[in-house]
Amino acid sequence: MGAKMYGSRNGFQSDNDNYRWKPNAAGEIPIPPDERRGAPIIENEPGMGWFCIVTNPQGEFHCADGLSDAGIATYVPTETYWQRRKKGKEAYPTELQRPLLRGYVFALLPLPIARQGNSGTTYELPPSWSPLFARDGWGQSKLKVHHVLGLHGVPVAMPLEYKNADGQRCGLAPLADEERLGWFDERKRPVLVAEQGRMKAQAEADAAKAEEIRRRAALPVWAGDVVRPTKGPLAGRPYVAENDNDESGHVRIITEMFGRAVITRISVKDLENLTRPEVNGVSALRRA
Repeated sequence: MGAKMYGSRNGFQSDNDNYRWKPNAAGEIPIPPDERRGAPIIENEPGMGWFCIVTNPQGEFHCADGLSDAGIATYVPTETYWQRRKKGKEAYPTELQRPLLRGYVFALLPLPIARQGNSGTTYELPPSWSPLFARDGWGQSKLKVHHVLGLHGVPVAMPLEYKNADGQRCGLAPLADEERLGWFDERKRPVLVAEQGRMKAQAEADAAKAEEIRRRAALPVWAGDVVRPTKGPLAGRPYVAENDNDESGHVRIITEMFGRAVITRISVKDLENLTRPEVNGVSALRRA
């Protein structure tokens, strides 16, 4: 059933069970593994659907535990956080959990059965729904259930996964996946955010590098290529290009004249690329 660490279940005993837990070597009180709440794997099952149950405030875990006792799979999106709580005379950092969506519990239940009659289509709930409607001696819901979300009084299963306008995954399945990864864990989230930022920066750097490679691949001359002028007084001698050819189709080369270095701009149409001879010819002229 898991630890009851949120709200008050019966009015006099807190749901925080840390009075039973012992501090570890680091002086902290983590949730025991057998009492930690986790997210199930949300998948489509024939004839079944995940329905959203609206409960009393602070009654989410109580409702989920009761349905689990009845053999119904449930999911309460949960966030994990740390808080200093007193244990005896000392206060220790204590790991706690609380619902991420207040007042909502998701349960895997059979789909309503459609019946055709003289008055039209009616819907009937299978017997396995009965634990949701159990009442105590005062006529109150035993599981603190208000109602089940639906349309025109008929429960409607929640969409498990869809994409929004930005192409992001939304729905119950991605929510459970994010919880399992630790996005709702106070201590795991900073590591995931840093890793996400690193991956995003790496992706942007890779995209910029690919764009630079694509741009340069279309250039007849790159900086560092050995070129040979085919016209003019410099024709016949090899030189090293000082830059990629610019938008006007010119390359700078350095020549020695009168005992000093002189920068000369030459059109790629008047150059032969010795380093990459495959870019010479009509296609290179067209790109230039």
